[in-house]
Amino acid sequence: MKKRAIFIFITFIFILTFSLTAFADMIFIEAESGKQSSVPMIIGNGMGAFNNSYIYGETNSDEIISYEFEIKEAGDYYLWFRMMGQDDGHDSFFVMIDGVGFNQADGFDKGEYSTFDMWEESEGYEYSASNPFLPSLENHKNPAWLYNPNWHWIPLSYRDATVDPPIRHNLITQNFTAGKHTLEIMTREPETYLDKIIITNDLKFDPRGMTGDPEAAWLAAQVTVAEPEAPLPVATEEVQVETPAPVVVAPKPAAPKTSDNIFIYLSILILAAGALAIYRKNIKVK
Repeated sequence: MKKRAIFIFITFIFILTFSLTAFADMIFIEAESGKQSSVPMIIGNGMGAFNNSYIYGETNSDEIISYEFEIKEAGDYYLWFRMMGQDDGHDSFFVMIDGVGFNQADGFDKGEYSTFDMWEESEGYEYSASNPFLPSLENHKNPAWLYNPNWHWIPLSYRDATVDPPIRHNLITQNFTAGKHTLEIMTREPETYLDKIIITNDLKFDPRGMTGDPEAAWLAAQVTVAEPEAPLPVATEEVQVETPAPVVVAPKPAAPKTSDNIFIYLSILILAAGALAIYRKNIKVK
């Protein structure tokens, strides 16, 4: 009886752990899909961009593009941006989330917007030791790695000039409530290219180093295998009918793409309750 109880408990823990790690909310946004302001950004083509398109501003005027997305699971999220700069004078945006800038005080914000830039030579800044996604210091000093024609996945972060020495790329953990939210991006430096945005509550997710589009990799992980149809009966004679191979069905892309964790958790709780009831019934019978 003890062995059976231990087996049920271990199974429950395994299912719960799998559900927490495998069904993270993941939202993918193509940069060119946003809503343009009266002073629109430019949509470029090619350059190795996913979906063959990217956006950039021509001046440091009020060129703004906004994105509305829906969060299904309230909690902490990271925002990743696929960016390309030309040099250290063409590699930053102003960013606003739900109408306010994130926490930063470097003197470069415009109104309620806040500065977000790419990796670059420190220019007197040090880099946040608490950011696990920083590249090597050697890469920071290498323009051939930093700028055009290389795209980089960079998590949303801020500069802090209120400390000495100033610190660059403090990682931002954005806490979202469930529901609709808005991300706005304004040109800060011209010809800073933006290709794609990822919003995820999987805080261990790291798209850097992927050879292809992380969205395609995520979709491939969601592929399901359909049950093969049973062969039709043959009345006249017995015929060996080969079972059809499983059919791989990929889900249709949708934007935003999220998983409904609430349904999963309720299912796990129901299974656990059933297992516990069977266990207690067996104890009484004994």
